Amino acid sequence: MRLLPFLLAVVWGVTSSEAEQAWVSMSKVGGFKGFKGQVALFGVKESLESLSLEFRGPGADSFVISEARKEENNLLFLEIEFQPTAERGYFSAELMVGTGEKQQLVQLRGVATQALEGKNEPPLQELLKAFGTAIDAGGDQLALSTREQTIGDSIAASQFEPVKNSSVTITPLARYSPRGETPFGLVIPEGKELLLQPVDALAATTPTRPDSHQAIRPPLASGQPAVTLADPPQRFGLFLKAHQYTSLTLPGRATGAPIKHTARIYPVRQFEGKVLQNAYVVGFEEASNGDYQDAVFLIEGVRAVK
Repeated sequence: MRLLPFLLAVVWGVTSSEAEQAWVSMSKVGGFKGFKGQVALFGVKESLESLSLEFRGPGADSFVISEARKEENNLLFLEIEFQPTAERGYFSAELMVGTGEKQQLVQLRGVATQALEGKNEPPLQELLKAFGTAIDAGGDQLALSTREQTIGDSIAASQFEPVKNSSVTITPLARYSPRGETPFGLVIPEGKELLLQPVDALAATTPTRPDSHQAIRPPLASGQPAVTLADPPQRFGLFLKAHQYTSLTLPGRATGAPIKHTARIYPVRQFEGKVLQNAYVVGFEEASNGDYQDAVFLIEGVRAVK
């Protein structure tokens, strides 16, 4: 495999809501301060003093509002902190903003882990639930099958083709792997050879984000929340240049890997309360236990092919 230089443009994105519902997914590692979620709601006319803000649901006691402010044009900005009531597990709640016909909902999801790495990590199924995907990961345990051609809702595809008149974007959803900067990008078949085209990297830990390698919405080295391919190839796979070997979406092609399937591809039609088309979740395995959450990405604007 040959490594190519960087190609593309990276675009900004912000966490915001549609008019009626927003979605915030967060994670928390025991002993570390969690990264706060942010949401902006439009059309909130009430003052902060009179505005009703109520948490409901099984995980209502695990979320708190750490900041609330009104801005111009009836824009309400909320900063929400995940404070799980148990050391590990999946938590869900709703924040009801306002009352009556103008009431808006913020869906809140959290994944808590007792400590960093190893068996403390959450299973892929919990992470997929946190994003509201309705995807069956292939089991709710941490280690999944690395031998089967497909597991759960995964498909026997290995590459992608861009959809005409659509932007191809790659968004990091989760990372539970050893610390350190971890490049990822495109695998471009060229005859019998595979060309690796880096597009960005999952960021290394920093004093301000010591949990960046064990978190939902992990930061990128570029500082952007997602990447957009400026001129994607006609057909490509994805790779993760991990610590033990380079994981690929192409089964059996990862040099030095002790397992055949170093990635799983899942079609996604629901994501954070929205309906998606031409979108997939890709989960990578960088070792051999088959947790497939060493790095999890959402890729949009593509069609999966063999």
